[in-house]
Amino acid sequence: MSPGDGELLVDARERELAESDLSCNYWVEAGAGTGKTTLLIRRLLHIILSGSAQLSEIAAITFTEKAAAELKARLRDELERLAGRAPEEQLPLIRRALEELEGALITTIHSFAGSLLRERPVEAAVDPHYSILDEGDLEDLLEEIWEDWFFSELAAAPEVLTRALTLGVTPQRLKELGRLLYRQRDLVREGSTPEPPALLQPFCDLLAERLPELKALLGSLPPAGRQGVSPSCRAHRRRRAPAPLR
Repeated sequence: MSPGDGELLVDARERELAESDLSCNYWVEAGAGTGKTTLLIRRLLHIILSGSAQLSEIAAITFTEKAAAELKARLRDELERLAGRAPEEQLPLIRRALEELEGALITTIHSFAGSLLRERPVEAAVDPHYSILDEGDLEDLLEEIWEDWFFSELAAAPEVLTRALTLGVTPQRLKELGRLLYRQRDLVREGSTPEPPALLQPFCDLLAERLPELKALLGSLPPAGRQGVSPSCRAHRRRRAPAPLR
């Protein structure tokens, strides 16, 4: 059901709260085309027109540059539309928002984080003239770092790398594992090297506990069964063996 049908949406109350209730935060989860961007624009307008904050004090974060540009353009359209019919007391708020729109923090998370780092490079311990790599440059850098690390480790021949290669772990597989750690680095505690669980002693204890039972079961088998395969089974396997290729 859509509003055009003359009936309310089933989540109309929740939408209204997300648009106008500024006393708490809201998490909105919905599929494509259900009005998330429209709802966000209305919440921004409510913040501006109620005087709760100026547009220069608001950060609206998106995932892509395209979405950020769309959000800014649609917000401008709404502000310009309201400027022609808003009450007199709201016009200064609308005009100020239009003036601040181009410099507003309606952007991607990367750009927002970058602006914070450039404002406080000393506290963040970064070069204020740093640049953000695009996807292609990042791939080249990761490949260069991998090659430098791998060949230096081969020269040093640490036991763990030598053992991994001996056991059949290919360099390509090691590279994939390195990429996985890089992509999920937020899940790895810095400087942590988790110890594997100590399972050997519990296994030995369990084996010692069950050993009498295993010996009893083994003793109940016929002599042929103790050898693993009975003569009849071996004969059956010989009959089913494929003929050699000529």
